[in-house]
Amino acid sequence: MPTTCSHCGLVGHTYRGCPTITPEEKQKKIQENKEKKEQARIRREANIQRRAQREEERQRIQIERER
Repeated sequence: MPTTCSHCGLVGHTYRGCPTITPEEKQKKIQENKEKKEQARIRREANIQRRAQREEERQRIQIERER
């Protein structure tokens, strides 16, 4: 599947190689992508932590029931 530019919408290149994007726009897009990636990483870590807490709670309840 050919790549589509997220800046101009044309097929065959990405925003990094787009002939119509200015250097300022390119840097802004790069920064936005970095921020999105970091936010996704934070959400993943929070989900992992919540799952671990729920599992610990389940185990604690199970131990109490066995007593």
